Amino acid sequence: MLPLEKMELLELAEQLSHIEENWVDKGYDFIKEQLFRYHLEELLMIPGESGKEEKIRAHVLEKLAPFVDYLTVDHAGNILAERTHRGVNGPTILLNAHLDTVDEIERP
Repeated sequence: MLPLEKMELLELAEQLSHIEENWVDKGYDFIKEQLFRYHLEELLMIPGESGKEEKIRAHVLEKLAPFVDYLTVDHAGNILAERTHRGVNGPTILLNAHLDTVDEIERP
């Protein structure tokens, strides 16, 4: 049995479902790069025009929730998340990124 929590197992299953058979012989680093590209493309396909970031915000909240202890959205639509170190004094980490795009991304 794998020493993983239920959500970790679901995430692993999702990751494995995206791996193509011909990637296996190319190694772990190649697979990681391809999965990164897949998830980046998935994110870029979510509409996020400035002032209309609801869909991308919901996606980021869903993906971030399993990794943090506290998660909220402020009055301006910014996502605020906190991860507390358990029993250890660790660094404070701030992640700052825009959810929106200046213009809607045109899809071919």
